[in-house]
Amino acid sequence: MLPLAMWKGRLRQARAILGANPPASDVLALRALSDATSSLDAAIDSVERSSAELDSARHALESCERRCDRLFQAVPVAAIQTARSGAIVAVNRPAAVLLNVAERAAIGKSLLLFFVEARGAWMAVLHDLADGESQEREVLIRPREKAPQKYLVDITGGGESLYWYLRPAPGIAAFEMKRREHQRLLDQTAALKKAHDALRLDRKPFDQQEHDAHSAALAQHKADLRRENGREPGDS
Repeated sequence: MLPLAMWKGRLRQARAILGANPPASDVLALRALSDATSSLDAAIDSVERSSAELDSARHALESCERRCDRLFQAVPVAAIQTARSGAIVAVNRPAAVLLNVAERAAIGKSLLLFFVEARGAWMAVLHDLADGESQEREVLIRPREKAPQKYLVDITGGGESLYWYLRPAPGIAAFEMKRREHQRLLDQTAALKKAHDALRLDRKPFDQQEHDAHSAALAQHKADLRRENGREPGDS
């Protein structure tokens, strides 16, 4: 295909030829050619305008994609974008931490590999969730090299993609809070016991002295009682 500038050059040449005095027999043919070249010139101008508009739209789309990516990364919960096949397209930082994988390493892997439940049940969700439709479900996820944990997941269809937003199930979150509080109390108890044992060791010499003094006082008290019990009623 010739560049647009060359087409315009040829059109100018054709118009110059048509501007001469052609034979009468060729007038109709030349007039038709003139109309065709004018139409082609207008079409070329239209293509140039469309090309400029297309470039502008492409730049706007790229800018929008960058903004969407920044927003996706800024979501405070684990966010994952997958294809309809389940292959991971993008993950944000919380999602990478949840799955215990590097963000780049997650790309291309099937999200279903991290699901404990039967994957067949999820295939219907992958293919049947309509564009703009959302579902909320519970899912048991096994991160890499970690124990499984239950999450609530909001799944939204978006054309050829699905968007997954995961957060710990309420029961799991409450249990985790109680576990941390229990562990804090255990740590506090252990620290108090350690301090008590250290204090008891420091007081051991004083405790022995108190015990000896108490024993001596008790022995004296018993001796006094024996003397009192040994007196006759008429003794003064």
